[in-house]
Amino acid sequence: MPRMDKDPSSNLVAFRLAGVERPAIGQGRTRDDDAVRQAWREVQRAHRATGAQVVELYSEWEPSAADLAFIEHEFPEARLTYSFDRPRDGDWDAAFADAHQAMAKAEFERKVRHAEEHGELLPVLWTVRPQSGPLLQALPFHEVVPGGLVVALATVAATERGTIGVSHFMDRSTFGERLGEAFGNLTRGLRVDALDNGVLSLRREGYFVSSAVALPDFPQRMTQLLETDRIVVAIPDPDHLLVAAAGSGPAAEFGRIVRESPFEGTELAPMLLEGGHQSLRVIQTYP
Repeated sequence: MPRMDKDPSSNLVAFRLAGVERPAIGQGRTRDDDAVRQAWREVQRAHRATGAQVVELYSEWEPSAADLAFIEHEFPEARLTYSFDRPRDGDWDAAFADAHQAMAKAEFERKVRHAEEHGELLPVLWTVRPQSGPLLQALPFHEVVPGGLVVALATVAATERGTIGVSHFMDRSTFGERLGEAFGNLTRGLRVDALDNGVLSLRREGYFVSSAVALPDFPQRMTQLLETDRIVVAIPDPDHLLVAAAGSGPAAEFGRIVRESPFEGTELAPMLLEGGHQSLRVIQTYP
């Protein structure tokens, strides 16, 4: 079955043509009585297809009576499937809201399955704040900054659409053991670039480089590299991590970098930390 379109007001229709591996896809306006006919016209223009070639068609939304008659006439041998019922009471707004929720749930579950099948276990930072409380409390985690920042685990994989699939790790009995494994995965390919302005920029192929701040020797290692007693750490988003000596010019800019970050996520808020050889504390969190 083709993926469902993210905009319920546009009805995606897939026509499987005899002898062709991939379905031909067209769209029509969901509310219109001829939505399937609109999609077929698009497919005809793009593929020069004929009704006799169609062996199966899938419509996101149930075809109208007019479209059903059209399908029976144009594709009499084709098998028809659809996902969403047309609203019998005409309340399309409610129908679209229900469909949008169902699509979001299906997409979330697809990403989780993809992560579980293809991903690697990584540490994931969580900011301790009210909006993350219920979900965070359901997970095993380790404190990085008491009362401010913790690290949990998740299996993570990039999807074919360029998004990220995440499956949170829930087993408290093996958390300690798997945390070490996740740290090992994170440090593989981890690089520290010394920029000309005295900033250390951490990077890695993959995701969640910011989780390096949870590594047991992170404060000690960073202070040694910068030859300083105090450091400031900027985490504008999960995939960027900057470190500079406290009191330096670059460190003074970190507040702006974090404050202006466009990142919005459930787990991690853009934040600024400060500390010495052994520990860190949260200075600012945005929003």
